Order: sequence, then C-alpha cells, then structure tokens
Amino acid sequence: MITEKHIKITLKTPYTTLGECSQKTRIIWVVFHGYKQLAKRFIQKFTILDLKTNFIIAPQGLSKFYLEGHFGHVGASWMTKEDRETDIQNQLVYINSVFQKETQNIDFQNVQLNILGFSQGVTTACRWAFYQNIPFDNLILWAGSFPHEITKKQILKRNAKIIALIGTKDSFYNPELWQKQLKKIEKYVQKPKTLLYDGKHEVSRTILKQITDEEIKF
Repeated sequence: MITEKHIKITLKTPYTTLGECSQKTRIIWVVFHGYKQLAKRFIQKFTILDLKTNFIIAPQGLSKFYLEGHFGHVGASWMTKEDRETDIQNQLVYINSVFQKETQNIDFQNVQLNILGFSQGVTTACRWAFYQNIPFDNLILWAGSFPHEITKKQILKRNAKIIALIGTKDSFYNPELWQKQLKKIEKYVQKPKTLLYDGKHEVSRTILKQITDEEIKF
C-alpha cells in the first residue's frame, strides 16, 4: 500500500534584506521574487530607493533548482500544483517568521508598509497579505495574477492602495485577462491604481522609481 504522509520539521532557510532598520526608517518593503529568481538577486532592483529611510525584506521561495541541466545558475520557486495546500501553509509560516523577526520593534503607526510581488511572487504576496490580514499601505502587483481562491471581502487599512502594473511587451500580457484581474482587485479597493508601460517581463528600476515617486508617498 502506498500512502503519502506529512511530517512537521524545523528548517533553516535564507532570506535577504537591504538597508538597515533603524529609527530613521519610514518605509518597510516586503518583496517577493518571480519564478526562477533568488531573493539576493531580486532585491538588487531596490537599490534605487533611499536606504536611509527604506528597509527592504525579500523572502525566498522554499524550493530551489538548477536553471539549466544539473549545474550552473540556481533559481527558486514559490510552489507548484503538487501538494499545493501544504506549500501555501509552509510559505505563510516562513514569511510570518521572517516578518516578525525583522519588524518586532517597529511601530507601524509611524512606518509605512509596502508589499510587492513580481510574476509568481504576486500570488504569494496576495496570499500572505490577505490570509494573514497584514495592514499594508501599498500592495504592488507586478506582472502576476491575483489568486483565484481569495474571495472574502477584507477590510483594508484606511487609505490602503493596490497598484497593478505590467509591460505591454510582457509575454504574459493579455488585455482580456488584465481587465479580469482589475475586476477582482476592485472588490477590495474601489479604484485600484493601474499602469501599462512599454516593457518586458521584468522589474524595471525606472518604472519602480516612477511608481515610488508618484504613487507611494509617506
């Protein structure tokens, strides 16, 4: 008889930060990389921010693999369809642990919280934000999909924003699916901020600087 079982274990796994969390910190970011990326590389996109006032936390997908063959560059993934619910629960436990460790002395009455997900990281960012009732100020959904199973109407923090953006040259961009995505988001904020820009499937430092300057203000 073949029986699949589960066991709870204690894991040691990495995450990456950029900047220093101090009394001068005014904005904390929790950012989620895309498929095949690593947190330590993804977080480099955020060096354009003022690190005197911004502190960035980048969790990493718990599954790593070689990108080509059996050696060379390594990437990470947040989950697959295999044992999906277990992966989601493991993600939430891991991300909560990282967040609590890095922000245990933070008063979020005086510090802004931004959550950003890119590509596959969008669904992970949304699940963490909504399943755990995280009081974010800005949720940035970059070239990814809002999870289909999130249907509960959550009461968001006053003045919370959801910002959705994608490049028109992104291989995943589909105008019809984009509109469906926006309708899902409108269940949570009446007028989500949206941006279609001339770009491919990547986090553009130029566009990141643009939305930071125009939409994300402390």
